[in-house]
Amino acid sequence: MTKPKTHILAQIFFVIFAFSILFTLYYLVSNSFKTNSEWAKDQFGLPHTLAMENFTTVWKDGGIGRAFLNTTFLSTVTVGVTLLFASLAGYSLAIMRFRWSKILLFMFIAMMYISPMSLIIPLFIQMVSLHGVDNLYSMVVIYSGLNICFAIFLLTTYFKAVPKSIIDAARIDGCGDVRMLFGIVIPISKAGFLILALLTFFQVWSDLLFGLIFLRSEKNWTLMVAIGQYEGRYIANITQVMAILLIAMIPLIVLYLFTQKYFIRGVISGSFR
Repeated sequence: MTKPKTHILAQIFFVIFAFSILFTLYYLVSNSFKTNSEWAKDQFGLPHTLAMENFTTVWKDGGIGRAFLNTTFLSTVTVGVTLLFASLAGYSLAIMRFRWSKILLFMFIAMMYISPMSLIIPLFIQMVSLHGVDNLYSMVVIYSGLNICFAIFLLTTYFKAVPKSIIDAARIDGCGDVRMLFGIVIPISKAGFLILALLTFFQVWSDLLFGLIFLRSEKNWTLMVAIGQYEGRYIANITQVMAILLIAMIPLIVLYLFTQKYFIRGVISGSFR
């Protein structure tokens, strides 16, 4: 049993941690609607008037609008590509189980431990030779490749949990592999799909390193790259920088709020596999 004092200390720690997150969100939201002069007078109070020009300025003049669309494109397409190929590989490893399936799965798990930073130089050399630098479609390939090993491992774990009786019954009814995957296995494992989609989306959306290295022109910048460049140029416009950060956070917050119960359900169910 947990000691009462330890339990109380743990509760105090989580309360303080939650308060620090809420205070940070309040500080960011409130100051993003202030002017610079109002921010200089009072950083912690509520804005007297909503300075919506902060958002319109950074969206149009700061190039954040184009970067937002670029990041949305990269995140959604990468999620789709990763889910497609990982589901095909996971189905073959978990359901079909050919001769070298276990060894191949172990290889994918081993590749998960390779640091993405160690791949930057060889990836950059390869992309230069293929004329893929400063290209959004090349970034989809890079991001999908960085996430595919974990995606295969996760979906294989969920696919293995599909009851064998359901698979055998579908086989008897003449169900082919394509119909089996998209009509039976994926719907049963939708919790794993949702977790993988969210994790992949968050990873691509918040990436700075690869976008900074592989995307050179301003028209192809992702949101994180544009934020870094804007902050370096207009560091005096603190409220506009906060407006940009709020714009970057809104899709992640909204996405998590709408999928939080499914995400938690998937994590809990996955912990018992």
